[in-house]
Amino acid sequence: MSSTYWEWFCGHEDDNYDNSTRITDDTCVVNATAALLHILFILISSCILIFCSFVTYRHTTCFHLYKFPAHTFRWFFLLVFLFLCVLSIGEGILTDLSFQQMSSTRPQLYLPAVFTTLGAVFSLIFYHNCECWRALRLLNILLLYWILGVVVEAFKLRNFHVSESAGVDIARYDVAIINLLVYITLAILEIFLQCSTSSKISLSEEEPSVDMKYCEDYVNCVSFGLFYWIRWLLNLGYKRPLVMKDLGALPRKHQTKYNYQKLRKVFRREMESANEAGREPSLWKVYFKTFPGMLFKAFLAKLFADFVLYLEPICLYVITEQVTAISLDTSPHFVTISEFFTNVYILCLIFVTAPLCNSLAHQVHYYFNACIGVHLRSAMQALVYEKSLRIYNLAGGDLTMGEITNHMSTDAMNLHYFCEKMHLVWSVPTELVCVVIILYFFVGWTAIIGFISVLLLFPLQLVIIGHITKHQTQTQKKSDVRLKRSNEMLQGIKLLKLYGWGEEFRERILSARNDELKSLYKLDIQFGNIIAICFTGTGIITLVLFATYPYITGNDITPSLAFTVIVLVNLLVDPLYQFPTVLSTLVNAVVATRRLTKFFTHSEIETSADTTSQSEESSSLRVAFQNGSTSKGFKFNWKRRWKGFSSGEEDETTPLMMTKHKTHTGFAHSGISAIEADPTVIKVSEGCFTWDGGSKTSIIKDINIGIEKGKLIMVVGAVGSGKSSLLSAIIGEMTTLRGTVFVNNENNGVAYSAQTAWIVNASLQENILFGKPYNKTRYKQVIDACALQQDIDILPAGDSTEIGEKGINLSGGQKQRVSVARAMYSEKEIVLLDDPLSALDVHVGGHLFKEGIIGILIKEGNTVVLVTHQLQFLQYADKVLVMQHGVIVHDGTFDEVSSSDPTLFASWKQSLVEMSESEASGSESDVMEERNALIKQVHQKVLGKGVKKDYSNDQALNFDGQLTQDEELERGSVSFRVYKYLVKSMGWPIVITYFIFRLALEGCSLGKVFWLALWSEAGENLNVTANSTMEVDNLYYIAVYGWLSLGLLASTFFMAMAGVTAMFIAAKNIHSEMIRNIFGSPLRFFDTTPVGRTMNRLSSDTHIVDIKLLVTLFSLSFFIVSLPSFLIAIAAVQPIFLLEMIPVAIAFWLIYKQFIASSRELQRLNSITKSPVFAHFSETLGGLSTIRAYKAQERLFNELLQRIDVNNTAFLYLSACNGWMGNRVVFVSATLMLMASITSVVMAETGRLNVSYVGLVLSYAFTLPYMLWCTIRFSADTEILMNAVERIQYYTELPNEPKGGKEPASSWPHRGEIKMEDIHVRYATDLPCVLRAVNLYIKPGEKVGICGRTGSGKSSLTLTLFRVIDTYKGRIVIDGEDIASLPLRTLRRRLSIIPQEPILFTGTIRDNIDPEGSKSDKELWDALESAQLGNVVSQLDAGLDYEVSEGGENFSVGQRQLFCLVRAFLRNSRILIMDEATASIDYDTESILQDAVKSIFFDKTVITIAHRVSTILKSDTIVVLNEGEIAEYDTPENLLANDSSIFASLVQANK
Repeated sequence: MSSTYWEWFCGHEDDNYDNSTRITDDTCVVNATAALLHILFILISSCILIFCSFVTYRHTTCFHLYKFPAHTFRWFFLLVFLFLCVLSIGEGILTDLSFQQMSSTRPQLYLPAVFTTLGAVFSLIFYHNCECWRALRLLNILLLYWILGVVVEAFKLRNFHVSESAGVDIARYDVAIINLLVYITLAILEIFLQCSTSSKISLSEEEPSVDMKYCEDYVNCVSFGLFYWIRWLLNLGYKRPLVMKDLGALPRKHQTKYNYQKLRKVFRREMESANEAGREPSLWKVYFKTFPGMLFKAFLAKLFADFVLYLEPICLYVITEQVTAISLDTSPHFVTISEFFTNVYILCLIFVTAPLCNSLAHQVHYYFNACIGVHLRSAMQALVYEKSLRIYNLAGGDLTMGEITNHMSTDAMNLHYFCEKMHLVWSVPTELVCVVIILYFFVGWTAIIGFISVLLLFPLQLVIIGHITKHQTQTQKKSDVRLKRSNEMLQGIKLLKLYGWGEEFRERILSARNDELKSLYKLDIQFGNIIAICFTGTGIITLVLFATYPYITGNDITPSLAFTVIVLVNLLVDPLYQFPTVLSTLVNAVVATRRLTKFFTHSEIETSADTTSQSEESSSLRVAFQNGSTSKGFKFNWKRRWKGFSSGEEDETTPLMMTKHKTHTGFAHSGISAIEADPTVIKVSEGCFTWDGGSKTSIIKDINIGIEKGKLIMVVGAVGSGKSSLLSAIIGEMTTLRGTVFVNNENNGVAYSAQTAWIVNASLQENILFGKPYNKTRYKQVIDACALQQDIDILPAGDSTEIGEKGINLSGGQKQRVSVARAMYSEKEIVLLDDPLSALDVHVGGHLFKEGIIGILIKEGNTVVLVTHQLQFLQYADKVLVMQHGVIVHDGTFDEVSSSDPTLFASWKQSLVEMSESEASGSESDVMEERNALIKQVHQKVLGKGVKKDYSNDQALNFDGQLTQDEELERGSVSFRVYKYLVKSMGWPIVITYFIFRLALEGCSLGKVFWLALWSEAGENLNVTANSTMEVDNLYYIAVYGWLSLGLLASTFFMAMAGVTAMFIAAKNIHSEMIRNIFGSPLRFFDTTPVGRTMNRLSSDTHIVDIKLLVTLFSLSFFIVSLPSFLIAIAAVQPIFLLEMIPVAIAFWLIYKQFIASSRELQRLNSITKSPVFAHFSETLGGLSTIRAYKAQERLFNELLQRIDVNNTAFLYLSACNGWMGNRVVFVSATLMLMASITSVVMAETGRLNVSYVGLVLSYAFTLPYMLWCTIRFSADTEILMNAVERIQYYTELPNEPKGGKEPASSWPHRGEIKMEDIHVRYATDLPCVLRAVNLYIKPGEKVGICGRTGSGKSSLTLTLFRVIDTYKGRIVIDGEDIASLPLRTLRRRLSIIPQEPILFTGTIRDNIDPEGSKSDKELWDALESAQLGNVVSQLDAGLDYEVSEGGENFSVGQRQLFCLVRAFLRNSRILIMDEATASIDYDTESILQDAVKSIFFDKTVITIAHRVSTILKSDTIVVLNEGEIAEYDTPENLLANDSSIFASLVQANK
């Protein structure tokens, strides 16, 4: 280095700066050596990085970073090192400025710091790439760097002492000491890790899979804190709309199974502790013990964020104090600590850095809280699901599906929301105390008055919170009522449309909605009060402080004081706003926890509580058989727990919750290895069972049966005799009051086909396989035995065709056959079939029985228990159980029962005679032969005509096999049309009123700030002139400030009231319009739309409009108006700010566009993926008995976990995107802050700006990051929440059924004449026809029987009479009126129908049979007596006012069918349609009802659809349908006389 360069680097020596003689004591040499060290490291590390990037390392991806040991510690100290380097540059520049007073610049004072900073940056880059390349040995270069750094810093400190410049008040000396400590720490850490045996590459807890793109655990600390790792998703989302497959899989720690296992483990420990202490278990302890690590990290992040927040008002105060007094000591010297931190430019940098650190910490805190929330929510949902799989007696107990679903959704979400805000519980009061303490240092005892003002607001808030909590509870309860009614309406929509009861039930929902709205409006008003308090409370506090400060302290208000107080008081806005929110969230979490605790302690299905070994279990079984019961009751060993739900060391048979309720004992079930010689597979001894766990009254009693392996047992009896209850008792679904039940379960479960077939929303094949592997031979055998092949052939996608929710696109018979096929395919050794034959027509039922039950199940040695009303099959039974009034009155073979009770046998014989009295002439033949004859006739009469088959099943599907339409998913930004729709729903006048008050509020706010600037300027001028004869007219300034504060208060209050009123009106109108449109939609819409999807509109989307959208829209409107006013205010003070805004505005817009594109789609995906979770849960609750019998709990549980994980994936990405946006917005706004603050300081220095306006600019600049962040955040949130409005609007625009028409005469139909003239019928315009060229004439009073194979179009024919499906060609005329010209409601109310699927609604019996309330009690009782229900209802405590449970589950299926008959009797229309109305009742009851129908409807037109041909043999006319066409039409006698007729074949098949 030449002497010139050296002299330039060291500076001139004429000021005696260096007077040492030794080279090591020369300060310039030491500084040059330090610079050389860092330059060499930069060069060496650069070369290594460049070289390694072109060799094998370059093939290693850094998407999943493998962290070295102590990764976080390394990054912490490296970042501290970098921060110290930046401070060193500032200190060097300030010190150099002090020396320039005497000589030229000395680069040695700041250049080494610059190179040190570059070295720190390169060390970070080098370390990061070493981790990317997994090159541990390269860290030796860093070790050498740290050691040399220790040496250099040691020489620096020695030089300070030699030059006598050492001192703790010297900034350079202090930085050198801290640098030395950091170097030593890094060196020791590196040496330890290099020498340690554990210094191998430390992989994370799991090897990341290829599709795991959520890589937060595989990035460095900086990438994690800045959310840089999410950039790939934002780039992709900006290019095109995101889809779920883009997101990939979640890491293990975010998966539901992992968090569920953690929570369950802690929960069990808490249960054990609670049981030992004799107390109630605390779920709160479970919450905090499950996620302690992340909770602590979130706590530290929040603490740091709050701490740096208070640096800004302090910096503002010092800047405004020092801006007009900038001076430096004229003598050359090292800058001291006090000089460094009072320099206005350094303070401006700190003023800008503080919000950056605050944002970084806050976003990490928010993210951690979101993760904790989603972990707790998903784990709790899994626990609720697991408990639900073991819940006792859902149908007849004190729990409903709606309540359990609330645990799954509302309660779990309330815990989630609490987790997101839990740290505010301590942060809000802490912030309040800190603000008051800082205020005390600035304004003295005046701060106490301000503190008292704040305290006076809290009692008012507490009162409001009390009202909010009360109204929230009321609103939730009334919302539950509305949702319950809505759900029932959707479940029974077909019946409501057929009966024309849509308006009555719609008004019930709207009535419940009106009750909900009353509470909602009160809740909204209280929310408006909270808004008014939050935004006017700070104004009142500043008014009190400024009004009292001059008189208490005797000092005038100065700019530094005024705007520092403004900034400090504004910090209270968030605590004041958050305080009620936090309390409300806390209360909701407490309530949810109590509800969940109660749920987890609810009684479960009968199971063994002991966990003995297999031999012990077998021994206990012997005791049960020999003695009947033990001294303490009865022995149970049916282990209903399943594996895979918890960690391996946990006992899988331990109940989730030790219930405090009565344990339901009395059941035994084992692997029977110790009793192999005993052929008995089912044995019930002295069994008494009930549905209600708290009841002592037996539903079935004195049950003593023994069923041997490989036998066919048939259970018969009248409706309500206890047949289905017997099967439920065998599989453990009832409470055992007395006795024992033994089931030899060698094949892990029982095959069970419920009376109401349980069908899942999946393909037909998946319904049959039910989780078992596909076996082509077995599957084909089962399909043929259940006569499903022809049904599969006409489905558009065969057995891959989607079956809708609850089997909506299958007929009753098809659903039953699918259910039986599932039982056959399962290969379980015990098969329980609950009356599957009643829903089948004659030949199909006979085929299924002989080919399926006999040909497969019995032939393979399975034990079959069959509940049936088909008496013709009793001769095949090995044993017949006859039940009456809950008791088995006969138990034996068919011959034994016949001989023991001749009367019973005679009644059976008579029933069989009635069924076959017209069949005597027919010859005996095999069922399949008759079937072949039937098929032959069909081909001759229909297919032989050359008609092309373009029709399908009764419920037509799309040709791709998908029935359920994909949920509507809009792409791109929310349309302006949606916003217009919302504003229109509010009403333009109220919206305009709101914005008038909003602008008035902003005007008052700006006026207050500028008036305060004038006030403080007057005080500052007085202090400068020091003229004691002059004083500030404080009363004048206080008066104006007070009037502005009063205007602010009034405008805020009226704005809040206008806002909540506008949203209330919108919520009312939007829901009303949606529910009216849903009721008016055609039945096809409900067939293709899952109930869960529609309920999602009525629940979560409506909740968003009711509650969430109000808060978000208000916040957005606040910031949209405030942000421009802030920017205009700053620009008014310094016009150059307009130029500074341009690049920042561009960056701001780019961030917004990139963020909103991804966040919008992620929120939509989050909403879309919620529905499958709750649909699966609802589906599970509907089939608990079937699931438990098949022991399919584990498979369905794992399916739920997968669905929750899919939903959580979208949510977690959304949370990360929010962090990405927050940090970048604050970084951009910090740039604007820096330019505004430095410009203000420079203008003040040059005298072009008054110091009071410097305070104004800095106070507004202080708010800019928060304002910009909130603007983007609430813009995104608004667009996201507007998706709910978008989805609701879609439902308000659904095509409706035609409502108009000409009203017929009041007596219409007066005769009952029906003419069908060449009608062609289809379910939708894009689907093929299901009925074609049908011509039919039914005379007045004629009794017409319609028969045909399942899926032939029988039900479709009746639906055309009600215009439920589209008759696109031809017409139907009833008593001279074309039904297409009549109003739908009138048409449907003038006809009567007894539907195929009986439905009862929650409410009284009276409401169910006479919802219009037009009938007298006598008429009601007469109808009940006619339907054989008089005795049943009269024995109920409340009689007609007896409450029907959800879905009518407290009545049997047969009894529900009889209630439907009552409805028809009460309507007494001239035309009655009976759609397989007696399929679920016994022959004796059916015979009585047939007589009643003949008596009551003797002169009416009756159209009967039946599977049992015997029920229509006495009809006047028979119509035989096949594949959508009339195959035969004649009297029964004529058709039977023709042996080749299809009807004769049907009758013969029934024989």
